[in-house]
Amino acid sequence: YAPLLRQCSKQRSLHSGRRLHAQILRHRLDRHTLLCNLLVQMYGRCGCLDEARSIFDKTPERNLFSWSIMIAAYAQNGHPTFALAVYREMLQRSIHAIDSTTYVSALSACSALGDLETGKSIHERILSSKLEIDAFLGTALISMYSKCGCLEEAHECFDCVLRKDIVVWNAMIAAFAQNGHPQRALNFFHAIPRGELQPNNLTLVSALDACSDLAALEEGRKIHALIESSPELTLGGSMGNALVNLYGKCGRAIDARAVFDALRPRTVVSWTSMIAAYAQNGHSDQALELFQRMDMAPNGVTLLSVLQACSEHRKGSHAGKTIHAHIRLAGFDGSPLLDSALVNMYGKVGNLDSAMVVFTQMRERDAITWTAMISSYAQHGHSRQALSLFSSMLLDGIATDAVTLACVSSACSHSGDVKLGWDYFVSSVRDFGERPTFEHYVVMSDMLSRAGRLQEAEDLLRSMPFQPDLVSWRTLLSACSNHNNPHVGKRVADRILELSPSDPAALVLLSNIYSAA
Repeated sequence: YAPLLRQCSKQRSLHSGRRLHAQILRHRLDRHTLLCNLLVQMYGRCGCLDEARSIFDKTPERNLFSWSIMIAAYAQNGHPTFALAVYREMLQRSIHAIDSTTYVSALSACSALGDLETGKSIHERILSSKLEIDAFLGTALISMYSKCGCLEEAHECFDCVLRKDIVVWNAMIAAFAQNGHPQRALNFFHAIPRGELQPNNLTLVSALDACSDLAALEEGRKIHALIESSPELTLGGSMGNALVNLYGKCGRAIDARAVFDALRPRTVVSWTSMIAAYAQNGHSDQALELFQRMDMAPNGVTLLSVLQACSEHRKGSHAGKTIHAHIRLAGFDGSPLLDSALVNMYGKVGNLDSAMVVFTQMRERDAITWTAMISSYAQHGHSRQALSLFSSMLLDGIATDAVTLACVSSACSHSGDVKLGWDYFVSSVRDFGERPTFEHYVVMSDMLSRAGRLQEAEDLLRSMPFQPDLVSWRTLLSACSNHNNPHVGKRVADRILELSPSDPAALVLLSNIYSAA
């Protein structure tokens, strides 16, 4: 029976496996440890965890293989908590000589849970057991530390692997790419010893993701050329999606579409990536047209991209209502992310009543949702409503963030309520620990400028911990013109001309100021 059970496991043939199980029971071989282990493995590979656990519990003499396959069954079927529970029970039973396979399954469970503490304890056991950290085990350790955000520890594990295969390199490149270090990911990609190892699809997908984050178009084009020149590499699936995403992030919607058109078969991710590429680059017509042509059910991410396109469409309110109806029909109604996107979309197209209806019907509102609604009012000149909503947000105990502060500052700027705006600015830093961004200082300077407090606006720009750009100085100079203040205006114009010596707008505005004076 053992060879047949192994074949059923390999082929994931549940029907044949059940028939073998019935024969084993008929012949009263169900207490044979090897057969019990293979049955657990077969049921685990077929996703039947209750049957696997039942046989595991009835196995009279469990050995290391028994524990290892039960941990693997849970880990591979998306039940990492149960996998670690079995691992801990195994340790309590003083099972010795734990092998790499068992540790890899336990580490994959730690990765899924982000359980750094257990992952570190497993790493310590591996080191104390003098077990060789080969490519198989090293990859699992790198992935675990990566999922927990510990990149230096992941790098140390990478260095410990003596014979690194391409899978180990892939794990390290992905670790950097997925944790916000795209340049380090590309550095590792270029460090692969090409004479010994050849990048595969997974390597290049991670490298393309890093290029997308860096908007490194030329680097991405080189990888694209490598893919097309290598017969062993395939453009479909995740590789094609990564290329569409890259070109979209780099503002090359035409190139993204060329890749998309060549993709076969296309998945929901492919369609979503192309719709997002159009939406991100201001091609809302094409994004909505492609969505209408989509020949499969969209997912939540697709709908988020379509709502972004509606936000910038000339008939955004009508298109947005159509997508809103689609969201309800597709069963996504009540999704916090989509509800926030709906509030944002309705707000941007000026349909504040619909934005507020969605907002009030939401069961849970986070800082993003509150900020979207506040921003909607602020953008359309309803400063009082924006500030009232901000007060309600604070009363609800929702922590503000940098974007919220920028929206509130903008509302105060447009309403002319300088004191309130300044109080919010100071309070957000002092009471909520927010670190003001460049945009916050610019908004506060604009607020002071609108109120005619030009000297204070100039002082703020000169003293802020960022270098003011030309737009900031031009805005202040325009305010000097509106308020007929040649003293501040002269200094601001001089600063603009230092940054841009041939700036005609500065000279015209300064001339207007002196003429009015």
